[in-house]
Amino acid sequence: MSRPRHEQIATLQAFQEADLHSLRERLSELDARIAQAEEAVLHAANVASAARGLVGQRGGVAPALLSSTSRARPKQRLWARKDGTYARHDEHAPPKPHVLIQPCGVVYTAFQKRFEAPRQSFTGAAGKASVWLTNGTHVLHGLSKGDRLWLVYWLDRNDGLWRHFVRPPRAKGGWRVGVFATRSPNRPSPVGLSLCVVENVDLEKGCLQVGGVDILDETPLLAVRKYVPEEEAWPSARAGWIDEMEKLQPLYYDELDGYGGVADWEVVVEEGAGERIEFINERSAVDVVDMIRTSLERVDAGEAKEGGEEGRREVVEGALPVGAFRVLYEVRRAAGAVVVKQVVSGMRRTVCEEEAATDPEALVHLEFQDRFPL
Repeated sequence: MSRPRHEQIATLQAFQEADLHSLRERLSELDARIAQAEEAVLHAANVASAARGLVGQRGGVAPALLSSTSRARPKQRLWARKDGTYARHDEHAPPKPHVLIQPCGVVYTAFQKRFEAPRQSFTGAAGKASVWLTNGTHVLHGLSKGDRLWLVYWLDRNDGLWRHFVRPPRAKGGWRVGVFATRSPNRPSPVGLSLCVVENVDLEKGCLQVGGVDILDETPLLAVRKYVPEEEAWPSARAGWIDEMEKLQPLYYDELDGYGGVADWEVVVEEGAGERIEFINERSAVDVVDMIRTSLERVDAGEAKEGGEEGRREVVEGALPVGAFRVLYEVRRAAGAVVVKQVVSGMRRTVCEEEAATDPEALVHLEFQDRFPL
């Protein structure tokens, strides 16, 4: 005898509900896996973007990246969306008007190359500058020695390459932050800002002598603004990740207090490396030898100096960038020393040969490679 119709319907509904519940659980699991995959794709895109920018800044294009670098496709820097597709920087932005900015002067300094200039104004390596104005002498009236000024200028030697995520020079461990959380000179709009102090005003020539600058020689000046401490100085302001001392790697001009470096260790330069360092030093406007030594006094010895005896390595290797050169060194715990082993060019020879006629820096690297073959 068959069951009543209402019992058959109830049984069928119960089966459908159990099946739907199982399907919902599987869909939830799939959603979680898709979210993880999206994060992995975005991370991989970030790493690829950083690699493309680094290769481009070093003057070359890796074969594997040739088809997707910004050098191969100018102004088409790609970025991943959550759905796995790619978008250009300006895809969702309104049309940008053409802006014509007329420089109001030129800044002359001793810094000819990027690595020679300090990373910030008023650091231990900051220098002096002559600021020549093109708008007459009246614009300088009211300025006097000791005044502090903001200099706004155009980073005219930037090649247009920039990344969403950058590794700050102080980032211990290689972590990255958004470009607007840093003072990286490689930005969507290459406008620089530096604070300086007036040392002399020449009204007849329309010239300012200033100190504490981090600007390259012959940089176009866009504006000069008065620094007003009552309105612009905020001693209690937060600086984000810069406030977290344990995350920061000291730079060569920093004070050593608060850093766990190896300042009490001996810095040894092996004979072959010393000759290469002198080659770079002779062609630089700053003391490269002193820069390298003071930088190595602040390296993070890591496993070589911290932690217990077990699992701690006797020797830790590292590389210090000096412009497009790389200084290779070892931290030797047992000897209590940092040893400079080698100095190499960071530019490929093929790139140097192609660009030597138009790029003085490539010519220097080509000469270096001929004199010190690997």
